[in-house]
Amino acid sequence: MFKKNGKNRDPVPMLTAIAIIMCFMSIFAPFIVMIIFQDVFYYQKQQNSWIFQAPMSSYSLCGAAILYVGIVFGLLAYYRSNWEGKKLITTAATAIASIPALIMIYITINHYYYMTEEGSYHNHLFAMKETLYQWEEIEQAVAVSNYNENNSEVTLSELQLTTTSGEVLSYRYNRELIRNQRPIRNALEQNNVELQQRLEGKEGGT
Repeated sequence: MFKKNGKNRDPVPMLTAIAIIMCFMSIFAPFIVMIIFQDVFYYQKQQNSWIFQAPMSSYSLCGAAILYVGIVFGLLAYYRSNWEGKKLITTAATAIASIPALIMIYITINHYYYMTEEGSYHNHLFAMKETLYQWEEIEQAVAVSNYNENNSEVTLSELQLTTTSGEVLSYRYNRELIRNQRPIRNALEQNNVELQQRLEGKEGGT
């Protein structure tokens, strides 16, 4: 009987499989990764806030980071199938090449915003700390709706808050925001800000 020598196993099929899986995961995994990690690290903030969201750009960047890891493993598989090299060197090179993706995923997890009775807190991309926009700083509020010409439906798209400095803060309408419209509207009214309506996508709309 001959014993199988584990050292001689070809790693290329496994590396190729990992590369393919990571590329496919880049489409839907960001939503899972972002939700899980933000629930773990920012649970207390979510409990004490009216809404807690991550910008869609964060999901896109997280997906790009996962896709990047898949490409790294794909290149490693290609290298191992065409050139003989030291395993330790190629493994170390893969680990180093994956560091930017891990950093980007960490940054996207820390990119979020949430609302409380004090105002709107934003942790901007690459920011070291949160920025608070107090309700007193909001001078205009617009609920933007989109008109779909195919089925003649109107759907709420985003809430836009404009600060006294001219900065526009956008929040996409989801179930959480729709459910908590009342306290947000009350906070605006207390500061004499009327929630305006704007329809986009229809001829004659703005």
